[in-house]
Amino acid sequence: MVDSANRGQYNNRSYKIEMDCSMHYRLNKMVVHELIDGEAIIINLDIGCYYNLEKTAADIWNLAVQGIPEKEMIRLLSQKNGRDLDQIVSEIHQFLDQLQKEGLIITEPSEETIPQSKNIPLSSSHFETPVLNKYTDMKEFFQADPIHDVDEQGWPKTKQKTGSGQS
Repeated sequence: MVDSANRGQYNNRSYKIEMDCSMHYRLNKMVVHELIDGEAIIINLDIGCYYNLEKTAADIWNLAVQGIPEKEMIRLLSQKNGRDLDQIVSEIHQFLDQLQKEGLIITEPSEETIPQSKNIPLSSSHFETPVLNKYTDMKEFFQADPIHDVDEQGWPKTKQKTGSGQS
């Protein structure tokens, strides 16, 4: 038996909500991002990693950083095709959880007023499993302090790796 308080309905289909979808998100203050031609480029200055998101992942990111609650994201993104709604809900929730674990977004309870989502363009034409591509190859550059950690010529110094066997 399914408790009616734990059910949602989108596109005249109902599904059981097994997680709390009444949250909205905001950008971590140590994260910078840009959306370019439907692709999100994100840098977490705190840990020095950068990320790129495409298609549905970029749409979810765009909605999340604008404070759109998860329920509204599900409604908007589920309108794109006839995929199984339970699968869409699960994938959106897992992706948002992954963004939180990477320290890119912060969760907050939804407020009474929901930001307007009708003017937010979605770049992908159909729902695809969202993927977070993470890169660590420039970590030392993102974490360098170009003002205080400079060499004699004024170039930023990066942290030297220890234990390399060179002296």
